[in-house]
Amino acid sequence: MNGYELLVALTQNMDLADIPAFLFLSARIESEDITHGLRLGADDYILKPFDHIQLLKAINLRLAKKNRDLRAIASNFDGFKKLALPCDDGLDIVGFEEIVMCQTERAYCSIYKNDAKRVLVSKPMKFFESALIAHGFIKVHKSTIVNPMHIQKYVRGKGGYLMMTSGVKADVAASKKAHIESMLRGE
Repeated sequence: MNGYELLVALTQNMDLADIPAFLFLSARIESEDITHGLRLGADDYILKPFDHIQLLKAINLRLAKKNRDLRAIASNFDGFKKLALPCDDGLDIVGFEEIVMCQTERAYCSIYKNDAKRVLVSKPMKFFESALIAHGFIKVHKSTIVNPMHIQKYVRGKGGYLMMTSGVKADVAASKKAHIESMLRGE
């Protein structure tokens, strides 16, 4: 098993809170290799040769960031009506009522806000899922959670899709269709 396969297996079989910081140490210097590793969810990609000080700094930085992110998310369950989203220079504090939907693609998550802005976070949706669900959001697809207060229209189809107030579209899984229609009718 190579490093890419190991990272995929970890993210599929472990709770995100239990996955340690994952750093690639590689002589593969092609940008495609680096991009592929980071898109799979690696925290860093360190090129060989490297020295032990560089490696220890990278490990300590990732562990500190992961602990800071987990503390910020955990604080959302104590009646704090906001979600702390990691951003380039710290944490973006967003009220749950401002969030239209959360959509994930592998190790990245897009948080769509009611001001039509999208916040891209290098964490999968599982990282935010329990906080969103605890604040009334509903999972309409394996990769999408929506704020029902921002649903503007439901369009039928195999699963159909939801038009959200910010103009984004949220696909509905066929298995969720009946539940969504029932909820929207107030049944």
